[in-house]
This record gives sequence, C-alpha cells and structure tokens, in this order.
Amino acid sequence: MLSFASAYSFPDALGVASIAASKVWPFLLSGPNRLPQSVKDFVTSDQPSNIYIVDGTFVLHDAIQTELQTTAPTAQIQRFG
Repeated sequence: MLSFASAYSFPDALGVASIAASKVWPFLLSGPNRLPQSVKDFVTSDQPSNIYIVDGTFVLHDAIQTELQTTAPTAQIQRFG
C-alpha cells in the first residue's frame, strides 16, 4: 500500500497521515502536475499493489495518476478527492 497527497494542500495530507501511519503505509507528497524523481524512484523499487491518491484532480492533476500507473503498472490506483 502507498498513499499520496499534495505537498501544497496540507489539510488533505493531515487528514490521512494518521491512518497511513497506523497501518505502516508509506505516505508520499507530490507537486500538482508531476511526480518528483525521488517519489518515482521509491515507487519503482517498492512496486506497491495498491496506491491511494488523497486529493481530487484540481489538486493533483490526472498526470500524477498516469505517472504512477506507468511507474507501477500492476498497482490498483484509487483516488479519494
């Protein structure tokens, strides 16, 4: 499992951080339009089976979801926004 939120919209990140921590899921932050290289590297090495995006498309663009699916092609991605 892996969780994502915007690095620029802290209420969403704060809302899910405690859940991710309690389940020992990595929780990563991203800019609005593309993944940082360090995040891509982590996803590539971790290859999670499930990824949760915790922001709508107005906060994290669809390009983020596309990059995640390309980086972890077998992952099931769910967006909560």
